[in-house]
Parts: sequence; structure tokens; C-alpha cells
Amino acid sequence: MQMKNILTNVWRTSLNEEDWNFLLIQNGEWPECLRWELLREKTQGENNGVFPSALEFHPSVKAMRRIGFIRKLGEDAIEKWKKERLGTYEKPDWTSYLSRRKKERWKPLPKELPEDKTLWISLDWHTLHRHWGNEVEYASTHIPFPPIMDGDGETEIVPFKIPWRWRDDEIVIAFAQWLKENRPKGEKGVIKIFGKEIPWSDDRPRIDEPPKPPKAKSGAGSHIRQVKKILKALAAWRLIQHYNGDNWDAFEHPGAAKYLGKAYQHPSEWTSARKIV
Repeated sequence: MQMKNILTNVWRTSLNEEDWNFLLIQNGEWPECLRWELLREKTQGENNGVFPSALEFHPSVKAMRRIGFIRKLGEDAIEKWKKERLGTYEKPDWTSYLSRRKKERWKPLPKELPEDKTLWISLDWHTLHRHWGNEVEYASTHIPFPPIMDGDGETEIVPFKIPWRWRDDEIVIAFAQWLKENRPKGEKGVIKIFGKEIPWSDDRPRIDEPPKPPKAKSGAGSHIRQVKKILKALAAWRLIQHYNGDNWDAFEHPGAAKYLGKAYQHPSEWTSARKIV
């Protein structure tokens, strides 16, 4: 079958094995490979079938340090660095993921650090006094203690004491128990203080704990299996671009049948590959 409307592409004149045979991936780097190869595909497609070759400016370490924690990466900062020559102009590298990793001898990739969520719960005395000083003073002289809520209405400012002599897991258990007891319920009731019954209400709106994220799928629906499926579709799409839409010639490409499998013996699968990527 001859597929129509094949646009100008870089694979028509240059298709190396590293551009389509993703069986050569090592160390389980399938997701990283997919991200890079999809970017390559998108880039060449948006540039009339070629990879951009214009020099790109890369700020120096000295320039990046000037940003500090503000991380001001606007166009003005880039232009200023260019004038001050705080960086270098380099030709973009659009080589395949496999070629790049082979040159690096498959050196282990740096592990991605988990998101630092302490930024959302950390609070210093200066900020507390500046933004909630009046509320803290009011709460310290009233019973029941009125809640102090942040501007979003879902974040509460609370006092804590931490016994640092405890083990970390013991502190975590204690905090989990506190959470279970103090999550906003929007309830009303009566409490006894020095023998007197005093009505009270939880002025905080009820906020239930969000459901747990779904468990990772296994089998054919697993993330890695899906990544491999997309990579195989990308390989098929590049092969058929190379042969200008002729899926029979694409399937006969040396090594293609072994990688693509029996599914791509059917013409409809080549059309599906085009839609997937």
C-alpha cells in the first residue's frame, strides 16, 4: 500500500539504524529515549524536514549564578548576557538518542530527585509575624482557638513542637495521627472548659483527603509497555517516511521486520503508527 501525503522529512535522505531500531536501548532508558526522539520528530517536521542548524546561545555558569534564587530567565537577561559575552554560541546537536548514549558509553543517567514539597509547608518567624501577626495575637487570647487560614482558604497556619530526640519515623507517625484528628470537618458542637459548656464550630470548610493516585498498570497497560509501543510506532513512521509512503519497502528494510513484528505486516498498522506519533 502506498501512503499518501508524506511531507518533506529528514528521514527521506538520511535514516540510520539508531534512528529507528530502539531495541538497542540499554539500562531501561525507554522513557528518556522516547522524549528525545519525539522532540526530534516534532522539530524536523516544523522546519520543513531539516534540523535547525543556527547557533544557539548557552549562558555560562557565571551568568547562571547571577540569577540566584530569583531564576530570572527573561529575554532581557539573555540579551544582557550576550552583550557581556557571558556564554558561548554552539551548534545544536540533533543526533539520535542511541548515538549520544553510545558516545557516553551508557554512563548511568543522574537520578531525578523527588519534588521538594517542603517549600509548601515551611514557614519562618518573620513571615509569620509579618502576614499573620494580628491573627496569632487574637488566637492566643480566645477559646476555642480560631483557625488561621491562608488566602486560598485551604491552607491553615498551625503551631507545632517537634521532639527532635524522637526517631524520624516516630515523628512521622505522630504527625499522621494529628492529621487524621485535625483535618477540617466543618463540624459544630459543645466543649467543656472549666466545667462550662461552650458552643463551638469548625469555621474551616470541610476538606476531605484526596483519593490515592491509581496504581501503576501492569502487563500490556504498563507505562514501559506503552512507551515501547509508541517507540515502535515512531520507528514504523520514520521507515515509511524514508520510503516515501511505501509500507512494503519499509517493512523489507533490513532488520525492520524483526523489530516491528507481525503486526506491521498489515497496511492498516502503518496508518495507525502515523496517528500515534
